[in-house]
Amino acid sequence: MNSSNVEIFGPVKGNDLVIGSHFNALNFNRRNGTPNPLLMVDHFRMRAPTFGPHPHAGFSAITYVFEDSSTAHQNRDSIGNLGPIRAGALHWMVAGSGVVHDEWPANEGAETHGMQIFVDLPPELKSVSPYAIDLHPEEVPVLIEDGLRVRVVAGKLGAISSPIALPQEFLLLDCFFESGTSFDFSGQLHANTWLYVVAGEADILLNRQSVRLTAGQALAMQCSREGAQLAITSDNASQLVLMSGAPVGVAN
Repeated sequence: MNSSNVEIFGPVKGNDLVIGSHFNALNFNRRNGTPNPLLMVDHFRMRAPTFGPHPHAGFSAITYVFEDSSTAHQNRDSIGNLGPIRAGALHWMVAGSGVVHDEWPANEGAETHGMQIFVDLPPELKSVSPYAIDLHPEEVPVLIEDGLRVRVVAGKLGAISSPIALPQEFLLLDCFFESGTSFDFSGQLHANTWLYVVAGEADILLNRQSVRLTAGQALAMQCSREGAQLAITSDNASQLVLMSGAPVGVAN
């Protein structure tokens, strides 16, 4: 779909990814609409170690653990990080020249609920020495308005800014709408935006075009410039994740 200078991809449902009885996810990638700089997003639930140590390079591997996770997500990597990613926390690994890591539920038999996100790095940062950025739950600033709570995990929303410094401009919001709540994000987005419904459903108004998203669906928006018009209305209790960034590796 196209709306003036905005290209819209979706709504699209994530691909089911199931491993045994201990891991299930909805997977989104470039093939089903994650916009540059987003390479991949998994909305996952993990109940036991699943992947083992594995390498990453050339992008950032990010874990965001939702507040309703029943346990922390344990992290271990080849540059010495060893610690839990608690419910409501963010762990942003700039893989750069290469790192090996593993993550699993901190408590045996409990489930971690979160998102694994891959964000492409600008060309000049693809070979930097790997490093990690941690944001603890109590450090996440929150916007609270009537019927709305938004955790500003990365980037800036209005006058509220996340305290972490990232390798590139990026916005990550965890949004909770009560029934009948609306919020206008216009003018606060980067050129490319990805919106996902974790629970409930919502009406998305983008440059006068309306799209309805339900749980498990995502919508991607690619604009010729920053500052697209985007408003969300939910007539039921819902949770949405919004991510927005500037494309990398694209000539001006």
